[in-house]
Amino acid sequence: MIKKSKIIKKKVASKKTENQMMVLLEDIRDQVKIVAEGHVGLDKKIDSVHNELKNEIQSFKHDTESNFKVVFKHINEMEDFKHEMDGFKHEMGAFKHDTESNFKTVFQHFSNIEDELKIIKMEISELKTMLFKKADLERLVVLEQKVATLERQLAK
Repeated sequence: MIKKSKIIKKKVASKKTENQMMVLLEDIRDQVKIVAEGHVGLDKKIDSVHNELKNEIQSFKHDTESNFKVVFKHINEMEDFKHEMDGFKHEMGAFKHDTESNFKTVFQHFSNIEDELKIIKMEISELKTMLFKKADLERLVVLEQKVATLERQLAK
């Protein structure tokens, strides 16, 4: 009988262990089910976030492409403007050179006129002396008037 009671105790213990195992398995199954449901929710959230990010990225890409088109357009306009300014700079350099050359010619011409005026004044002075001696003052006055007229014209 001792053996039967041991067997019964073992069977009871075995049933108790089996019941505990069943409860434990059911608990694990419930927890796995909860985790699986959580994964489904997370999948939906991930898909939603993915779609939002995808839309935002596409919008950002479109905006960026548009902005770059504007930037490249401005760069091209600036390059065109630079070429125009380079041409203008070249024209202004040529104009400056021509103007400097013209001024040199004018200054040389004025210098020649001044030299001639000095010579005429010296001649008038000599003539004045000679005329004073010869008493031909009328001719001297006319020459002085011509010189004064020439000087006024040059002063303008």
